[in-house]
Amino acid sequence: MKPTSKIQQSDNKASNKALVNKNLVIQDYKSRLKDNVKSINDNFVQILNASKINIQDDYFKNPCSKLCDHLAHRNEIATRAALMLRAADELLRLTHDMKEFLILRDFSFLANTVKQAEEKCDKETEQLLTQHDQRRLDNNNLICDIEKEISDHFHIKY
Repeated sequence: MKPTSKIQQSDNKASNKALVNKNLVIQDYKSRLKDNVKSINDNFVQILNASKINIQDDYFKNPCSKLCDHLAHRNEIATRAALMLRAADELLRLTHDMKEFLILRDFSFLANTVKQAEEKCDKETEQLLTQHDQRRLDNNNLICDIEKEISDHFHIKY
């Protein structure tokens, strides 16, 4: 009995290790998602703040200060837009990594999901075919009733 218990213990350790590894990867994905979305949001807010026009008396006195302020805002907006693009690129990489993780490590989940989707599709198809057949029969009955009414009342024979 001891050899089987050792095998079960090693299997439990392996499954626990895989579960811990999986949880760490998921936590990493969550933190990456949170950081990138926060970066996009913060940079967008800062772009909006930088695009506001500052109407101050000392601002209009010196044309050089206007130009310097304009260039500073322009560079800040360009930098923040580049940071937003980098965060969006990181989000694309994150989705790719998540897809890869699901395909490589959670294949049974994907297989079950595909199987459930196929069963749902089969049920819906069967239901639609039944509805189609019922409507076709109803239409044929209506056509027969109309033809009977026409032939009875108007004495038209085919």
